[in-house]
Amino acid sequence: MISSWARTAGSGRPTRATGASGTSIRTAGSASCTKGSARRALALSADQALLAVADAFDRCIWSFALAGDGSARHGEPFYRLELGETGSAAGTGGLTVDSEGYLYVATTRGIQVFDQPGRVTAIIDLPAPSAASSIVFGGRDLDTLYLTSGDQLFRRRLRRKGVFPGQIVKLPTPRL
Repeated sequence: MISSWARTAGSGRPTRATGASGTSIRTAGSASCTKGSARRALALSADQALLAVADAFDRCIWSFALAGDGSARHGEPFYRLELGETGSAAGTGGLTVDSEGYLYVATTRGIQVFDQPGRVTAIIDLPAPSAASSIVFGGRDLDTLYLTSGDQLFRRRLRRKGVFPGQIVKLPTPRL
């Protein structure tokens, strides 16, 4: 287990970003959705071939193949979350991926890290008693994992790197 985190703001509260600029992307097309109880998070695989979809109260993260027209097909519960001693729901809050095809899932138990075949390879302890609500890779080299937990923002440098949104990465062959 990994438990070393750094708080990004001295007071424990995230600082307000000023002077930031961004891009808004709009697409012309249709959107569709499948019925679910509480879809909370989604992430594209680094090669953009798969879509992971998390439900706030489900024990599994669903994986869908993305077709050429952008539709999600052949969905199945693929990543099985580890639950805490007393919890019956994983409390999934956010998803992100790295350049090696690992999926990071923010849960009440910690950041659960899955390899390409869908196995939990690590659970990173939470730096605060409240559940993790969102995670994302950032920093100049995308080697910093940012995490929100309650009203706090934390960061931790990792050996693995995230991917830029829209960047397609050729993944290594999964090791079974």
